[in-house]
Amino acid sequence: MYTKEQLWEQASQDFTARRIRTRNYDSYMYKGLKIIKDKDGISLYNTRVWGDIGEEITIDNGLFVFFRYGFRMGCYRYLKNSYSDSLESITRNIQRELDTTRNKKSLDSLKVRRETYLKKYSEINRLIHKSNSHENN
Repeated sequence: MYTKEQLWEQASQDFTARRIRTRNYDSYMYKGLKIIKDKDGISLYNTRVWGDIGEEITIDNGLFVFFRYGFRMGCYRYLKNSYSDSLESITRNIQRELDTTRNKKSLDSLKVRRETYLKKYSEINRLIHKSNSHENN
């Protein structure tokens, strides 16, 4: 199990995480996920949800993944879950559209979104497997 302080340290040493400093906080961003250290402590945010500020990642919505796997692998696992949820939602929306209006424009848009998330999901799975194989060697 990792602490927030250990997650911060891992993020600060991760060469692919981008450092962002402001007057109020210091942070690192990786794949739309941001870890922030300010006067109140350390917090994680999903900026894919609400832009720069983002939605705070709490125990209720995925923080345990970071505590279990660390910063980088926690990002991968969190994103995999997020992409999976998005794919399920898009699939339900496609089915609803097929059952109701069958609007071609709407269906095409949903199919493009589904393809985008399938690619993201596949890429994150590849990164997880690659990372796991490096740990086992």
